Amino acid sequence: MIPPAIKQFIKKKKWERICLELTRLHASEAADFLMHMDPSIQVIVFRSLPRKFAAKLFAYMDPADKDDLLKALTTKETQKLLTYLKPDDRTDLLEEMPAAVTRRLFKLLSPEDLREARRLLGYPVDSVGREMTPDYLDVQSNWTVKKALEHIRENGKEKETVNIVYITDKKGKLIGDVQLKYLIFADPKSKVGDIAKKSMDAPALSAFDDQEKAVELIKKLNVVALPIVDSEGVLLGIVTIDDLIDIEEEEVTEDFQKMGAVAVGEGGDLSLTNLVDASVKLLYKKRILWLMILVGMNIFSGAAIALFEKVIAQAVVLVFFLPLLIGSGGNAGSQAAMLMVRALGTGDVKMSDWFRLLGKEFLVAGFLGITMALGVSIIGWFRGGIQIVVIVATSMLIIVMAGSLIGMTLPFIFTKLKKDPATASGPLVTSIADICGVVVYFSIAKWYLGL
Repeated sequence: MIPPAIKQFIKKKKWERICLELTRLHASEAADFLMHMDPSIQVIVFRSLPRKFAAKLFAYMDPADKDDLLKALTTKETQKLLTYLKPDDRTDLLEEMPAAVTRRLFKLLSPEDLREARRLLGYPVDSVGREMTPDYLDVQSNWTVKKALEHIRENGKEKETVNIVYITDKKGKLIGDVQLKYLIFADPKSKVGDIAKKSMDAPALSAFDDQEKAVELIKKLNVVALPIVDSEGVLLGIVTIDDLIDIEEEEVTEDFQKMGAVAVGEGGDLSLTNLVDASVKLLYKKRILWLMILVGMNIFSGAAIALFEKVIAQAVVLVFFLPLLIGSGGNAGSQAAMLMVRALGTGDVKMSDWFRLLGKEFLVAGFLGITMALGVSIIGWFRGGIQIVVIVATSMLIIVMAGSLIGMTLPFIFTKLKKDPATASGPLVTSIADICGVVVYFSIAKWYLGL
């Protein structure tokens, strides 16, 4: 929401005062305020902001708001905005805008920026090459500390980060890195290479590595940036922690959508769109595919029930426990699936751990099934006596164990097929567990009652 003070300045059309208030804020917070302004006011305020701050603010805006603002800006204003945008933010803009807008923006880039944009966009989607920036600080290993600090003073102002200085040889090959504080306190006459952290202790990424690998590595090393190199070890750029935080947020959002059987990567991206602002058409397209698939799967549950029509007719009391039993199997399966998806995603579990985890899950599911069977036995006793107790308790034990093992195994199968294991969570596991639950329950009832 827009603060009352800024609202008053808008009402009185004090544009300079509004800009002053916004520039006192962090660019992300200022972007949030700007996006809540009326579109006509938004353009006036944006035009009044200092160019560098406007570019920073623009990078934090939602794609739809960026598109609307670009339509309102003149060609010259758009060209200046593109010039001030950081290379990685410019790449994100070109990637998320509609094709027609992207073509127009390409024509406004300077020859140097155009080459850079095409190079970054040439890397695969979801690779760290898409997120890297060439705005890094590097010095040569044979330089003295004094010369390196002079270079940093002259060139560091516009760089993405100055906390880490990268050490290269004359051919640009990465040798290592050094924190700025160590350069400041080092002997001015000593060589940079003597105090640098060697490359073997400072892991670098390939531009083709997956973004998730960069997220895991930067959290493990607890650094603010990671170097990106080519196949020969030449330093191409860096990826910074702020970009990787955004990537992790998108990945988590995508996993949650898959767990809820919401389509991703087609017809728009909900991870980049505020749910409140998402169109009805987008939300419909995201949800209908999996819902129709699940409808098809649930037909098998109905077919399984139809197979046992005579059993149900002779023991109607069995229907009372049906939702309880198949629901328990689905819930147990969803729990197991979510635990496995998270463990596979963080790297805590590998494909080679499947057999050992299967044994452990078998024991855990057994104990869960026994406990839940005892609980449902009490209800079974009052509803139908000892026969119903035996049927319901036995079914509960087997159904919970089956659901848990399905939930644990499916993420491994999807990972083996090189698919996102999150796809195996939630509704998919529940639907499969439902079918198994119906067959198990009525098969036991038919056998035990001799129907």
